[in-house]
Amino acid sequence: MSKVLIIEDEPMLRKLLERVVQMVGLEPVSVSTGAEGLALASSDNPSLIITDLCLPTPPSNAELVMALRQARPDCPIVVTTGYSIGNLDTRLRALGAVYFLEKPFDLFTARSLIAAALPDSAARSSSSPSSS
Repeated sequence: MSKVLIIEDEPMLRKLLERVVQMVGLEPVSVSTGAEGLALASSDNPSLIITDLCLPTPPSNAELVMALRQARPDCPIVVTTGYSIGNLDTRLRALGAVYFLEKPFDLFTARSLIAAALPDSAARSSSSPSSS
């Protein structure tokens, strides 16, 4: 089963994202810090990475996105944020973020974005009945 790495410091949002990932038939792997996420991105071979933009400890923000991109050059990255994407969009895309999920988000929006961000091979390996 393909894995999705979730880097989110807020426990409720982390649980929500885990549920959404399970809904699309993938295995969530969750951590609360950028350092833990970066270590897992390098060793766990996720099919998708979802990271909060603003984490309380380094690496965070653009630094984390850049480090994740270096660790996993071909892995799609979804950035979640409570701030307006506006000016961040161009800069984060240049650093390797591909998708953005603005907080607050609902299950349907998160599920649709995660499904769209998944590489074809991860989507094909998803055999959960809840993924349709």
